Amino acid sequence: MPRTTFRAGATLAALTLALTGLVPSAAAGSTASVTVAHLEPRAATVQPAAAAPGTLVFIKNFNVWMSRGDGSGQVQVTKDATSESNRYKTPSMSDDGIITVLRGTDVVRLRTDGTRLSTFDVGTLLPEPYGGIQGTTGVHVSPNGANVAFTQTAWRGPGYTVEVGTRFSASNRWNMVGQQEMSRSDAKWITNSRVIMRSWGTTYLRDMSSNTSVKWFDDEDVRGQLPGCEDWCYSEEQWEPELSRDGAHLVSMRGPMNDPTMLVYQVTGNARTSVPAPPQIRCAFDGGDDEFGHPTIGPDNKALAWQMSQGIYVKTNLTSCATSDVRLAVPGGSEPSWSAAAYKAPTPPKSTKKITVTKAPKISGTAKVGKKLKATKGSFKPAPSKITYQWKRNGKAIKKATKSTYKLTKSDAGKKITVTVTATRSGYTKAVKTSKAKSVAVYNTKKPKISSKPAAKVGKKLKVSKGSWKGKVTKYAYQWYRGSKKIKGATKSTYKLTRADRGKKLRVKVTAKRTGAPSVSIYTAKTKKVR
Repeated sequence: MPRTTFRAGATLAALTLALTGLVPSAAAGSTASVTVAHLEPRAATVQPAAAAPGTLVFIKNFNVWMSRGDGSGQVQVTKDATSESNRYKTPSMSDDGIITVLRGTDVVRLRTDGTRLSTFDVGTLLPEPYGGIQGTTGVHVSPNGANVAFTQTAWRGPGYTVEVGTRFSASNRWNMVGQQEMSRSDAKWITNSRVIMRSWGTTYLRDMSSNTSVKWFDDEDVRGQLPGCEDWCYSEEQWEPELSRDGAHLVSMRGPMNDPTMLVYQVTGNARTSVPAPPQIRCAFDGGDDEFGHPTIGPDNKALAWQMSQGIYVKTNLTSCATSDVRLAVPGGSEPSWSAAAYKAPTPPKSTKKITVTKAPKISGTAKVGKKLKATKGSFKPAPSKITYQWKRNGKAIKKATKSTYKLTKSDAGKKITVTVTATRSGYTKAVKTSKAKSVAVYNTKKPKISSKPAAKVGKKLKVSKGSWKGKVTKYAYQWYRGSKKIKGATKSTYKLTRADRGKKLRVKVTAKRTGAPSVSIYTAKTKKVR
């Protein structure tokens, strides 16, 4: 009968791990001298573990959750389970990041944001006329997500004989794939076409293409490797086998279910494609906890996770029998399964409620270098809880210009300035609105100059240069001055000196104009006195 674990909410006061040492290589079933190290009970605390690739999926508070391999980044995937009677069970994740989980007798496929992709009822192990109680205890999805394997049980009268079997189906609908396996349980996919299963103390490998399963090894083939079993001891049940992706290691639970031991094996040969010799036990972990179980190996073929009363533990190096790398990663979690899918937190669904713009933001102020522009926030409905600003130059964001005011710089000369206002409110889609553009005036980089040749004498003609400007000037204007007074009609770039200019100093105001922008005027230096 497959082991079904239910969270009882108990708290483990101290974690005890009794550990065997590394077993030397030996023929299957042979005896080996093993040094057993017993650790003193110690309080289990949440500590960061070394990061491991992939994604952990697990059950917490009756619902499906996911996290990184070290327990960080926990995300609740489902939220509709509220009690033991409607809980989710045994989640697993395909390599494309789709979660498959059991709920009652339904196989449910989910995206990581909780979106339900498909649901189907797996039915019963035995035909209804057999009567009795029937149930489904676990499901596991193939790496490519195409198929699922699930364990079912049936109790039938009059003596309530227990029947156990594993069935196979497409993952998105009830479509039997191959034949069911009676007296087999705890099936897990090790490739897209092969599963590992168990029956009491025997571990099997099954090829879906041929609908055949073969025995890999019995508990009696390996029990002699355990301390105290070198000469003789009872065969025990083994359950929940899982093979590492490289085929080099196997992990399973063994012993009485109220005091189980977790075994880590080294495999010689490739159980993914052949039937190797019985594996060699490397480590045996005794948790002293009847919630101990559901071991799962990380996609890096090194890390190992499992459940205990306090939650999900992670060991970063299953090739070592030390326990210094054991950490409580997910308090309150259970039934972990480690997927090769890269961890990616789901994007929160977009709200259908929107903030609407009732009045666009507007820029005020003189658009000249050195001057300060100010933006209104506009009007929105409903009222936003937060407003942010981003000033832009010719459509590109200006670095650090994120306030309601902005002081124009030389880089803005001759450009168009806008401000984009973003309005946000919890539960609503944000509103983004950009103001009308404001053209910035040109900027003088070299002053205009009155030519010194010819000399300033009555009757001679003087000429003024335009100077140099940043930004495109569309038109220039000139005004000559005699001292501080305008010379009437002297509005060209040239001017012929008259008797009225004798003994006076002249200068010119050059005005640069750009369409849509303020004009900018600059004065030349004064000439020497006209002779």
